[in-house]
Amino acid sequence: MISNNTSNTFRVVVLGAVSSGKTSIIRRLLFDSFSSDTSPTLGAVLSTYMTTINGKIVKMNIWDTAGQEYYKSISKFYYRDANAAIIVFDVGSLVSFQDIDYWLNELEESVSGKLLIIVVGNKIDLFETREVEKTVGMAYSTGVEVEYMETSAKTGEGIAELFQEIAKHFALLNDKKQETQETQKKEHCCS
Repeated sequence: MISNNTSNTFRVVVLGAVSSGKTSIIRRLLFDSFSSDTSPTLGAVLSTYMTTINGKIVKMNIWDTAGQEYYKSISKFYYRDANAAIIVFDVGSLVSFQDIDYWLNELEESVSGKLLIIVVGNKIDLFETREVEKTVGMAYSTGVEVEYMETSAKTGEGIAELFQEIAKHFALLNDKKQETQETQKKEHCCS
């Protein structure tokens, strides 16, 4: 049973094109900071984030994966057991948006079970260089049946909402798991 002071840990993987802002999104979430001098991620980096939803702690292990072609083959190790995937693209880069199909196919081939997928258009603060409009991102996501959100790691816009949305999903999973366990206990004890 999940109480107010215990948590299940969920695995979240952050995928996407090189320089789409994956690391910056995580840095904004964890440290409320931004640096324009972020080095490319090599392999993957693990961070832990905890939040409370409806009085229950939700803990996430967040895997920040490299977007470079060289690392794509080893990324499967990090998202194989994921509970959620965030696919990030730069709204100022049509090429990074087109890369979403690759990541969706990778997830479909590698992840068994139900997976929350959110496509995230990042860098919305750079509106003057925008190549992918919000309506395009939303239409695409609706077509492939995943959620869509937009963020700016630079200003922090949408970052808290993104991870709150994921945490709410996990809290709901915890509630359903708890209900199932309680039902099974009642059926077992009374049969």
